[in-house]
Amino acid sequence: MDGIGQWFHDLLQNVIDGLGDTLESILDILPDSPFVAIDNSPVSEYIGYINWIVPMTEIIAILQVWVVAIATYYLVVIVLRWIKAIQ
Repeated sequence: MDGIGQWFHDLLQNVIDGLGDTLESILDILPDSPFVAIDNSPVSEYIGYINWIVPMTEIIAILQVWVVAIATYYLVVIVLRWIKAIQ
């Protein structure tokens, strides 16, 4: 590479390395597992039974669809207001 190309490559590489180091530092703050407290709690042996009565998988799936629908609605409203199609 020529001088400017090499300089730009080195600059871009340093920026990417810096972002990677920053992200790694942020992730190091987080705990290894957020479920350690649940695994060590007295109700951990009953979680399967609770999940059978209250189906968390379905609740989470429905919540995801709801959040996407609401976010899409607000995004469309913002775009329509931006182009002044609605008040």
